[in-house]
Amino acid sequence: MQPKTDILSEEDKLYAEAMLEHDEYHGFFDNAELLHDYQFDPQNETNPFLHVTLQVIIENQLRDEKPPKELVRFYDSMAVKGLSHHMIIHCIVMVFSPPFLECWYHHKPFNKKWYRRLLKKHAGWEPEDIQASMSLELQKLFGE
Repeated sequence: MQPKTDILSEEDKLYAEAMLEHDEYHGFFDNAELLHDYQFDPQNETNPFLHVTLQVIIENQLRDEKPPKELVRFYDSMAVKGLSHHMIIHCIVMVFSPPFLECWYHHKPFNKKWYRRLLKKHAGWEPEDIQASMSLELQKLFGE
């Protein structure tokens, strides 16, 4: 039985839906108060709270009255390949991550042009190829 989400705000519904899509993280979500000081190791662990937040950011971009055309084209190119909505969101999160992490770690404004270039370049790619390409972007960004 699915939890009732109709009493939530639209934003909270997006978070609840994203959380429900990830059974592997339910233990983290159920014990969030115990993890408030825990630092996830980005090299070896996925931060489930950040993961869900990034998904919601992308969902909000897609629901915007005028989303970036590159985002819509990327989404459509992946849908044509038969990917599920959830997998497409994950692919967009991968593309969003380098500009987002540059903003976060280097305290720079979000680079919309870079994000749009990455969306345009990777539209229609296989998810594993996007992941490999974004790993290279992150290596360049962090000098690893």
